[in-house]
Amino acid sequence: MKLSLRKRLLFSSVVVGIVGALAFVVGELATRWLTPAPAFAASLNLHMNFSTELSPDLHGVSTPVRFSTNRWGMRGSQPPSGAAWENATTIVTVGGSTTQCFFLDDARTWPAVMERELRSSGYSVWVGNAGEAGHSTRGHIRIVDEAVAQVRPDYVLFLVGVNDLSLSLRPKWQWDHEMSDALLGRARSDGFNWILDHSRLAYQLGLFKKIHFDGTVVRAADFSVPLPSEPVTGDEFVLPDDVDSVLRSLDEFRDNVVHLIQSVRGFGSEPVFLTQPLLIDDSPKWSSVKARSFWMKEQRFELDGASYARLLDRFNQVLIEVCEEHDATCFDLAGIVPHSTDYYYDMVHFNDAGARLVGEQLAYLMGVHYLASGVMLAEEPSAGSNAASRRDVGSGLIGGG
Repeated sequence: MKLSLRKRLLFSSVVVGIVGALAFVVGELATRWLTPAPAFAASLNLHMNFSTELSPDLHGVSTPVRFSTNRWGMRGSQPPSGAAWENATTIVTVGGSTTQCFFLDDARTWPAVMERELRSSGYSVWVGNAGEAGHSTRGHIRIVDEAVAQVRPDYVLFLVGVNDLSLSLRPKWQWDHEMSDALLGRARSDGFNWILDHSRLAYQLGLFKKIHFDGTVVRAADFSVPLPSEPVTGDEFVLPDDVDSVLRSLDEFRDNVVHLIQSVRGFGSEPVFLTQPLLIDDSPKWSSVKARSFWMKEQRFELDGASYARLLDRFNQVLIEVCEEHDATCFDLAGIVPHSTDYYYDMVHFNDAGARLVGEQLAYLMGVHYLASGVMLAEEPSAGSNAASRRDVGSGLIGGG
């Protein structure tokens, strides 16, 4: 007797489901056999042993640009292991795109410059760059709790603020609730993150899609961003005297910084925070120029450059306050880097010269501060090292440590 059409469809669906499940299992097993497991949760976007070459058209950025990651998915050299790890001073940098420095060559990011400067001064140092474009302190917490806590470096450096400000400026401020999936911080669901973390096949397929279809890992070679120069129209939002009233992410930022301090100290490392520098400042010069961010498609309201600087200054002030309250080290990087196009390729991102200045000054501040406080970096510098001759920019230090 012939089966009814409904039963035949049901039977076909079951067969297709079984075949599909078997194919997925075989694919999963083959992928696990052929590819190494990510060092940390796959959904953290720390793609290990990745390498690409770019040719962006950006002010003050030399090309070609090589972007690569080590076995932990961080920019920088391969991390030492065993006794070499224990005998070195180990540092992990955490932040957004101004830390990741995606469009700068591996050797010209500020974490790489800092490492090179400290090594040239006689220190045994390794620096891993765990910056992720689009991350606010929400993303930093997950990077710290799920990745950095596993390796427990001596120091964790945080460059924070600008993406937390972006949370206040975007119409839907929950955009970065989980991990940023792209340059603009597109959030993913918990369910999709779970699949990425538990299926090697799903992770590899997701990475293939990101590279070849989304372009979120390999950006276009002709990527270009102009320096801010668009004149204001007169329709820009006028900030109230109490700027905190428009910064709806400021309280969360304060709480997140406290969380980061406690988390890092909880696994035995030392947190070090950096205020966020900016090309523009709160001055008449920039009050006539519109503040445009290429990483944000839309904002709640338009701002002139001086107003944008005032808002970011508020995040820097809160960062300093929290570090003082919790006896944490904070280097006032915003007070060190000049507001000059010599050091930026857009409103906030460092070019080669800016990253070099940041790396050199942080190497100086780390060496001087932690040597002076009795917290020794591995291997003292030899006599005549360039640490003593570094240009004095003032202590740059706010808070304890």
